[in-house]
Amino acid sequence: MSLANATTTTDSDAIAREVSRSRRNRTLVWGTFLVLAATPAVSLDAALGAPLFTTTVLAIMATAFYAKVLRYKGRIPKDEGSGFSLSGDIASVSSEKATIPTVVGYKVGPNHWFIRRSFLTFDCFHARNIVWAYERRVRHMLYGIVPLYSEYHLLLKLNSGREITKRYSKGNVGVAMNFVQNTAPWAVFGYSKELDEVWRKRRDAFLAGVNERRRAFVLA
Repeated sequence: MSLANATTTTDSDAIAREVSRSRRNRTLVWGTFLVLAATPAVSLDAALGAPLFTTTVLAIMATAFYAKVLRYKGRIPKDEGSGFSLSGDIASVSSEKATIPTVVGYKVGPNHWFIRRSFLTFDCFHARNIVWAYERRVRHMLYGIVPLYSEYHLLLKLNSGREITKRYSKGNVGVAMNFVQNTAPWAVFGYSKELDEVWRKRRDAFLAGVNERRRAFVLA
């Protein structure tokens, strides 16, 4: 077996474990809720003289949620970031080392995988999938006249069309942007109406330009 195939197999196993862990934990949480809610639901039905109404609603909710759990596969990239070890970055993130940076709510491993791993979720994408990043300031006004406060957001657009966004303080949004610029220097940075129009109406052209820039960075 070639080294590339071995890496792919290892990454696939790591992804399968993470998805299985997330699915198992979601089932555990929902199952615990059902056990705790079953007795009050039956009691409420008896008190209201509406046999099994609340219990039936609870059962329907349980079935719908569990069907969602069974379908859950995480946001797993298929052909994204190939050649970069995801399993190694999962191990680094799982160790919760203080040196692992966190950007837009994702921990970034040494192989530049952005990984969000919690008790109930698993999500990831690679830096090479970032095609556009910009800051957005949202001003909140009282009656549209008196300024109250501002929110600062960092938005990442991925080549799949996904948008990742995170709210930051005024000082930290620039730090996060600098990290993204150093990690994915081929991406487009900054917002303009012209860029937004190209993204919405001619996305293939937008992605083609970014891919050309990325190839130039690889060859440099």
